[in-house]
Amino acid sequence: MSKTVKLALGAAVVAVVYVGSTWYVGGRVKGEVHKQVAVVQDFLATHSSMAMFDQKRSFNITHYERGLFSSTVQYEVELADAETDFTFKLEDKIYHGPLPIAAGHFAPALAVAEGQLVRTVQTQAWFDAAQNQRPITTKTVFGFGGTVKGQAQLAAVNYTDPEAETTLTTETVAVGYDYQNKTGEITVDVTAPKLSVMNPEQFKLELSQLRIHVNANENSAQAHYDSVLNVDTLHLNSTETGVLDLKGLEAKANYAMQGELMNVAAAYALQQIVVEGTDYGRLDFDVKAKNLHQDLLNQMALVAESEQPEDEAKLRVLIGEFLGYEPELEHAKLTWTNQSGNSAIATRMKAAPALVQHFKEGTALQGELSQVYEIVTLDIALSRPMLQQVVAGNGLMASMFDMLFDSAVEAGQEVGLVTYDGTEVRLQFAFDAKQDTLLLNNKPITEDELLQLFLALQMGGLL
Repeated sequence: MSKTVKLALGAAVVAVVYVGSTWYVGGRVKGEVHKQVAVVQDFLATHSSMAMFDQKRSFNITHYERGLFSSTVQYEVELADAETDFTFKLEDKIYHGPLPIAAGHFAPALAVAEGQLVRTVQTQAWFDAAQNQRPITTKTVFGFGGTVKGQAQLAAVNYTDPEAETTLTTETVAVGYDYQNKTGEITVDVTAPKLSVMNPEQFKLELSQLRIHVNANENSAQAHYDSVLNVDTLHLNSTETGVLDLKGLEAKANYAMQGELMNVAAAYALQQIVVEGTDYGRLDFDVKAKNLHQDLLNQMALVAESEQPEDEAKLRVLIGEFLGYEPELEHAKLTWTNQSGNSAIATRMKAAPALVQHFKEGTALQGELSQVYEIVTLDIALSRPMLQQVVAGNGLMASMFDMLFDSAVEAGQEVGLVTYDGTEVRLQFAFDAKQDTLLLNNKPITEDELLQLFLALQMGGLL
């Protein structure tokens, strides 16, 4: 991974941690500040998003000076892996209420904090890239009722990584954040008008109007997380992939906690995909899952990154523990749409108890579906007109499409694998171990018959 990408990731981490740290210092007791810093340290040490920094991930207070009318707090964030070691110093100036006039705030408030990134040897390049502007600045108002509201800015930068010969350019990024003490609701909004990454000899990537909205509540009784990410346009010009334009990117995600387990729903959309000037339509992906153990997911992500032989066995045990909570992929569907129609693939699955024991205890699996799945479904629908439009711009493929499509459909129909109505080819498969049902295109089938079908397809060269 290039230093430019790591610097960008580090900047994002610093921004998030720094906004959070402003809330931490809003406490009235120094001990509470240290307590909350420990929470951030635990996040850095255990969360899967930080796994790439496998040598050190730390967040500490290096200086705390309590004054009569104001206080000064300094922090240090260190992120290190085998190749890089980033250290950032941050500083908050906290103006005490009830009227923090020195901060330019004339309404009653418990405190107003103004923060910034500290210039050091390691962050000098960031200051240079920001044309000697402060790369990160924040202003946060703490209300008497425990509310926190503020804004942060990441200065526009123009940074070139000399090793990768890659340039990162951004316009000013604005961050707004709000915390309501009575409800425990946290809201964060991020707006980045423009971002580009360019290597003159290899590629140019441009994003315009990136917007992120997050609403979360960590209260145990009503813990939830909702987020929306939008990008108006993404333009990629690469020597390897050519010109790619994506328009109307949207990603929505929400989860709700039930004790240790998490229920998740997400929806992703690309309103328009244009490759080398050809419009390939729209993509949508929806997914819904339940009973996901978040802590075990994080542990599995961390162990999966390890190259130690003993961690392979540890990962198997973690997978077994994770499956023991009966996670279920309730729904996952990918839909591709253009002017001529749409094609889709949908699935649902849940692991069988035998598979849980296989990972936990190393027991052998028998050659039956019920040993792996308790529930599994697959529904594939392919629109002939839609696919014809996809290949229409490719002369050779367009001329051969009808022959290849008809040949494949005919072979699939002969063995009962698919149905076809002249427009749409369909494959539907459903297995439910508890209900003792196995269906292919809504017709009962045995596991032996299913095996024979796949053997026939292999012999016919279709698999």
